[in-house]
Amino acid sequence: MSTLDLETILSQDDWLRRMARSLLQDPHAVDDLVQEAWLADLQGGHAAREKRSWLSTVLFRAGSK
Repeated sequence: MSTLDLETILSQDDWLRRMARSLLQDPHAVDDLVQEAWLADLQGGHAAREKRSWLSTVLFRAGSK
């Protein structure tokens, strides 16, 4: 079961978007990449304490496709 909740999204979303913007120039592609990362998080079920590390891995992998 995923540990994702609204509080987590709000606390991590700015950081996640900054990281996505460092990978991509197109604002629409950034939005898509962030959404893909949150979707992967919903499906993942990893520990909350590892969230930033895990999300950054998701971004880098998805951003390099």
